[in-house]
Amino acid sequence: NNKAHLTPAYIKLGWFYQFDGQFDKARELYEKAINLSRQLKDKQNEALALRKLAVWHIDKNNYDQALELLTKSAAINLEYPGNFENIKNLACDYFDIGLVFMNKDDYEAAKNFYGKSLKIFEKLKLSNELSDCYFNLGEIYFFQKQYQMALDYYFKGLRLDQQHNNKVNLTSGYNMIGELYLEIDDLGKAENY
Repeated sequence: NNKAHLTPAYIKLGWFYQFDGQFDKARELYEKAINLSRQLKDKQNEALALRKLAVWHIDKNNYDQALELLTKSAAINLEYPGNFENIKNLACDYFDIGLVFMNKDDYEAAKNFYGKSLKIFEKLKLSNELSDCYFNLGEIYFFQKQYQMALDYYFKGLRLDQQHNNKVNLTSGYNMIGELYLEIDDLGKAENY
């Protein structure tokens, strides 16, 4: 009956259900977390639950709903500029807003929000999140057929992942670079990566 710990438990369980493809159960848990955090006046977990529900909406291609939830989450996180978790969560909000705009093919807005996210992750020295920013910026430049810029960002992300032995990101990074080389008909490098 520890309500303070129940909210983050709902959020984490929702995340597991979402990864398992049980979207209705995930949404139900996120909504429970939002309601309980509001009842407890727990702004940090409210913002986190709003962002997780926004990612749920991104997975469902409901970009307007996702953007609305991410805007609310970001507003909460901006209220606590001295708290590490809120600053980190703000960077994640900006990253996910960038993802929404990227999915809506608004590449300039996506670059803007990825850039905001990148600055915060750099300041906090969060290398895994930072490499994700580099890769997503690379993807935008890839979509815009600015291949050298895309490669520059891909390799920045790849170097970070190599330094930190982030094997999950390494595989997707090599794959992205390989796809770019395939796109420009450099089949040898494509096969290598």
